[in-house]
Amino acid sequence: MEAPILRSALMVICLSTAFLFRREGDFFSALSFAGIICLLLQPSWVNSLGFHLSFVTVGGLGLIRWEVPTEFRSAGGIVGHYVRQLAAGSYVAWLFSTPLVAAHFGSISLISVVANVVLAIPASGIVILSIFAHAMDSLFPFFGAGVMLVFVLPLTQWVDWLGWFGNLPGAAIEVPRFSGYWLILIYAVLFWIGWSGDRRA
Repeated sequence: MEAPILRSALMVICLSTAFLFRREGDFFSALSFAGIICLLLQPSWVNSLGFHLSFVTVGGLGLIRWEVPTEFRSAGGIVGHYVRQLAAGSYVAWLFSTPLVAAHFGSISLISVVANVVLAIPASGIVILSIFAHAMDSLFPFFGAGVMLVFVLPLTQWVDWLGWFGNLPGAAIEVPRFSGYWLILIYAVLFWIGWSGDRRA
């Protein structure tokens, strides 16, 4: 199993375990436990940028107070609410991943917040439709193949086309690389601000 898939699966399992036992879950305890299990399975991940980005970004997203309104006045209200939630998640993911990316690669993306929102639509469609096509393939092979050809392939091409914008001049700015020790202070401040804001809310 690929490392990102394994890390994601362990995160989901650890975050969901409390609900299986009808207990209130603690996000950061579960995330820490998932991190410990990952490092026990593969200690070399302690030096992996992918490992760091996975847990730091998910930890940042865990600071957001995700609201699920019980009712909406219109379909536009539903779309507007979830677009705002998606934009907030994209911004937080960018904010928490940027210091690590800057330290390793010496660059900061200027378009990733918008790009993540735009990419989320086709990416979600690709995942959902691919699962549906795979499920139907065993019963109606031509139908599953048709779904992949008519819907999934254009969405994949859309994602590839949007990825081209990341190579445009001005899509990122170069910054001086800095010691990884500064990341300890940077993330301590980010999590303190996020945690304080969450408690006040």
